[in-house]
Amino acid sequence: MSPRPARYTRKPLPAYAYTPGSGRPHPVRDPRGHSYGVETPQERFDPEHWRDSETYLYAIDLFNGGFWWEAHEALEALWLGSGRTGPAADFLRALIQLAAACLKVRSGNRASARRLLERGRPALEKAGREFAGIATATLTSAIAGYVEGSAAAEPVIRLGDC
Repeated sequence: MSPRPARYTRKPLPAYAYTPGSGRPHPVRDPRGHSYGVETPQERFDPEHWRDSETYLYAIDLFNGGFWWEAHEALEALWLGSGRTGPAADFLRALIQLAAACLKVRSGNRASARRLLERGRPALEKAGREFAGIATATLTSAIAGYVEGSAAAEPVIRLGDC
C-alpha cells in the first residue's frame, strides 16, 4: 500500500467524514454539523492554474483523506463557478461523480458506485492523459479497483504525478 500524498493545503480537515445514513449530523443542514453555517463560495476554475486554486487543492486534500462527501461539495462550488459546461466544468463534474462513487462504496452500494464511475470516466478520458495536475487514467484505474473491491487501499489523487 502506497503512503498517502502530502497535504496540498493547511486548511484543517473536518471533524468527521460524512456518510449519509451513518447517524452523524449532516455537515451543513444540522447545527451540530462540522460545516454548519460555512459556505464555500463559487469560484471559476482555470485548469491551467490549478496550483493557484485553494478550493481545488483543498478538495483534493478532502478526497485523499476519505472525506468524499466534503470533496464533492468543494468541487461542486468550482463546477458551479465554472458555468457547468465546457472542458473544466466537465472535468470537475467527473471528479464529483468519482468522489460520489467512493462514497457509495463506503455506504455499501457498489451498484450505484459502478454507475457513477461509468458516468465520470468518459469526461476524464476526454480531458486527456493529464488535466489540472491529475493523471486521469491512473485515477480512474484506482477508483475502478476500489469500486470493484480489488484495490488494497482507498484511491488517492497525487497532483503533478503526470
